[in-house]
Amino acid sequence: MGDLACLIAPRKLIVIAGEKDLIFPMSGVEKSFDTIRRIYEKEGMPENCRLVKTPMAHWWCKDLVWDAIKEETGKMSW
Repeated sequence: MGDLACLIAPRKLIVIAGEKDLIFPMSGVEKSFDTIRRIYEKEGMPENCRLVKTPMAHWWCKDLVWDAIKEETGKMSW
């Protein structure tokens, strides 16, 4: 699914993935994120994509997720 990033780039994208996720194993997430990173690099905005790994499985880790979102939105110029 990493190629779908071309529909989002160069806007901000945070990919959240659980290290213990059996539905979306980390090896596949990292492979897809490599594609995403290359797309963003070609757009000249590699800093606009980010992979956040959580210590959980397929689960919403609200503290980690919201911290990442707050950090990224703090960098945005409105």
